Amino acid sequence: MQIYKKSLLLFSTTLFLYFSEIAINIACGPEMDPYDNQQTYFLPNLEDNSYSAFQFIPYQFLYTEQEPVSEAMVNVADWVDHLGNQVKTDDVYALMYQSNLETVHILKNNNVLKNLPDSLQNNSFVQSLLLPKNKPELHYFIFTKDQEPITNIAQDPWSPDERNFDKIKQFAKEAESKISTHKDNHFITLRYVYQAARLFLFAKEYEKSISIYDKYIARSKLKSPVIGWALSNYAGATRKNGDPAKAAFLFSKVFTQSPERRILAYNNFHYIQTTDSEILAHAKTKADKFNINAIIGFNNSNITLTYLENCYQLDPANTINAVLLTREVNKIENDYIKPHTIGYRITNAYDDEHKQEIQKHLQDVRALSLLLYKDKKYSQPQLGLITAAYLSWLNAENDLAKKYLKMVDAKSLSENLKDQLRITEMLTQLTDWKANKSLNENQLIATLKWLQEKARKDDKSENENYWNAFEHSSYSLIAKNIIQNIVVHQYLIKGDTALASLASVKSDIFYNYGHVNDTLENNMQYGTVQFWQENLTPQTLLKIQEYILTPEKQTKMVQFLLEDIKKVNKNYLTELIGTAYLRELDFKNAVKILKKLPGTYKSKEYSNWYTEQTVAPDPFIVTINDYPKRIGTSGMTKLEYAARMLKFQSLIKEEKNNGKKADYYFHMANGIYQTSTYGNAWSLVSYQWSSYDNNARPSKYWERNYTQAKTAKEWYLKARELGTTPEFKAKCTFMLAKCEQKEFELKDDMRWTYYESSNENPFYQFAIHNKYFHQLKKQYQQTAFFQTAVRECTYLQDFISKN
Repeated sequence: MQIYKKSLLLFSTTLFLYFSEIAINIACGPEMDPYDNQQTYFLPNLEDNSYSAFQFIPYQFLYTEQEPVSEAMVNVADWVDHLGNQVKTDDVYALMYQSNLETVHILKNNNVLKNLPDSLQNNSFVQSLLLPKNKPELHYFIFTKDQEPITNIAQDPWSPDERNFDKIKQFAKEAESKISTHKDNHFITLRYVYQAARLFLFAKEYEKSISIYDKYIARSKLKSPVIGWALSNYAGATRKNGDPAKAAFLFSKVFTQSPERRILAYNNFHYIQTTDSEILAHAKTKADKFNINAIIGFNNSNITLTYLENCYQLDPANTINAVLLTREVNKIENDYIKPHTIGYRITNAYDDEHKQEIQKHLQDVRALSLLLYKDKKYSQPQLGLITAAYLSWLNAENDLAKKYLKMVDAKSLSENLKDQLRITEMLTQLTDWKANKSLNENQLIATLKWLQEKARKDDKSENENYWNAFEHSSYSLIAKNIIQNIVVHQYLIKGDTALASLASVKSDIFYNYGHVNDTLENNMQYGTVQFWQENLTPQTLLKIQEYILTPEKQTKMVQFLLEDIKKVNKNYLTELIGTAYLRELDFKNAVKILKKLPGTYKSKEYSNWYTEQTVAPDPFIVTINDYPKRIGTSGMTKLEYAARMLKFQSLIKEEKNNGKKADYYFHMANGIYQTSTYGNAWSLVSYQWSSYDNNARPSKYWERNYTQAKTAKEWYLKARELGTTPEFKAKCTFMLAKCEQKEFELKDDMRWTYYESSNENPFYQFAIHNKYFHQLKKQYQQTAFFQTAVRECTYLQDFISKN
């Protein structure tokens, strides 16, 4: 018989049904990953003080919604402490949080251990509950399980409330009646008090709930987690009873006193609509004021020192100060650090309009950091010195940063601060490298390897469901940012694209906590894949190939970047090189490289998104309209295309007859035009297609043909020049008009502008004033091709109607 099943938490969980509304509305539509896109080189948890949920992250109110401590486990530990170490934690958790109603029914009707099912007989918590001395504990357990189906009903705000409030009130009165029956058992008495107050709150008897707290708990000296839960319950009842300022004040106390209710208290505090001054009016001690300033400061995404300064003045030794300080550093980073990504773009605005304000804030935060260091009131005063060094580096004051770093006494630092010291030292060295100073490559490799090991230690089995490591591993995020933003960027600036490409792969392993997949391509994220496929020249790819295939020629940096990568898909790399040669119109080398692929090799097939039809490249057909694309019946391979183009080149050199030579030029021009974004054979030179490429300014070295058909135009001109018949020349002229149209650069604002009439559309005006339309009408109006083109091409039709 299966006894343990998952059920809703009850024992110590104050449900959010009445007082835990969260004022966060998530907009429809896809969102960027805030963890992946955070730009930081500064460790957030420089103090291990269970406030990591409140570290700063753009686009979110909280870094995580998970409480720093599990309330269930706190409750379980309290029961084990009360009953004795013979009771196992897992047994308490299983019975308390995973048992079903059948289990409760068995315990209610059979309190003889040997008559119970084996699964219950062997449970140490059940064994303890059935002892005569623990009869009150057993009755309390059954009481809570009895009310669970009545109180633990998930509420849909769009549906009627189905809870039975009379029944809840009945349970509340029962709990209240039990308070006086266990005076000698503080453990059980306190729990009945909590349950009575909690259930009266659920029954909407707010004043009654408040009175029970005031009578039994307000002045209690007992040390129990239940005191904190009861305070949370009391705060909720106070809010419902019409005193929002006092309720917010009470939640600020829960926030610092009960880590298992910290997120709940934070959300409720900020949900309540009242002013800071009204809340502070309830503060009686410095600790009260500190709590209020801290919880407000954690929710402030604007640059400000107000709450950090207030907290530091009230309690300079409190480790919450470190979290507030780090938040301000992260806010500054968000404006200062410009992300460098390859393969795609993300933006991070350093708003020039607020530049002076941000710089002033940096200087103010640095001044406070140095004060923290000089005051020596904080437990780790060198936190201030390391922060000042980092902010100086961020502000391009590298020499000042190194000066502060030299002042640090590393021996007295905590492990987290030692780590941040080492990261900051590496950043100053990388800045020297950017300034064309020498780089200690061995030291850089050693530091990056150290970051990789730190990232791997962050990998916990419970995080396996997450698609990247950055939410759970600051070391992974910082390592990725350093390599991507600085190392890759510098290699590109210095002209070493091969090393930049390998470094990009290295940065991608930190999506997986620094673990390396043994196959090169399996380590690449989207941006790196795009960069390798779309940006690398044949020379760069051949250099990468040499690095991979000749380990004896690898430098220490290359060895590090390729470390643990044991396999490479050689066919994939060969195809990339061959494709790069096709883009450069180097058909001889393209054939030479692509011939190395096995006969069974197939390039990736693409489908038309609109029709789900496979795109079969047929680059030598002639089409009047680009859309809908006319697709071939059997696709031509890259090798076949390269060989055909090479053959045409050879024939042009050998041929004496101008008519035939013109025909070869025309075929080659078609081959270029159809492999552009406008043609059916784009997949022979590109690994992706987008309508946004139409009339776009070329952004890559090979896109002069892909988006503007430049070489096709040159060869159509050559074909027309050598052509011998009007029909052929008419066809060349029309294709020249199509190429001419591709030279119009469509700016982003034009793509999103609605034009009332075509006369306002600059692209349309460019298209119908095409100089080759004039030539076509003037010189080839009598040809059959002209008549066909007029019937099918609306641009040509409009040109003729206006001329």
